[in-house]
Amino acid sequence: MFNKILVAYDESPESGRALLTGIHLAKSLNAELRAVSVQEKLPPYAGYIDAEVPGGTKLLRQRLLTTTETCKPMRERPLSAKG
Repeated sequence: MFNKILVAYDESPESGRALLTGIHLAKSLNAELRAVSVQEKLPPYAGYIDAEVPGGTKLLRQRLLTTTETCKPMRERPLSAKG
């Protein structure tokens, strides 16, 4: 039926459920599963966070870099339900 499945993931509860459904579907169909996620740059107003939380912009950038590095292995190879 399906050989390849693509799931969009944005850290919302709905996309989490979609990802789990995609995993189960890929396993049941012995299909290849790929997930795509987009990390946006910090919005211009993020600089104002420093007025409330000193060093907040730096923390946001570090979190973005950490998230990007954590997801790097997922970008380098597809998740396969085979095997």
